[in-house]
Amino acid sequence: MASASPSLAELVEAGDHKAIAAAYQKAADEMGAQNNMDAAYFFLTHAYVHALEAGLDQAEALAQRLRDAGRL
Repeated sequence: MASASPSLAELVEAGDHKAIAAAYQKAADEMGAQNNMDAAYFFLTHAYVHALEAGLDQAEALAQRLRDAGRL
């Protein structure tokens, strides 16, 4: 049997900013699909911060999404 994916708390404890950014981006996209925009931008902001921490190229695209929404 395959092991379950690590929880967000486990990712934070491990300092895995790349995986944390991906988890928050997924949550942002899911909230956006449900038209819960406050939650979507909350999670997108967290994705952006962790993408910066990890030095990910996607940080700029996340920042642009926040700018386009007037959130950055």
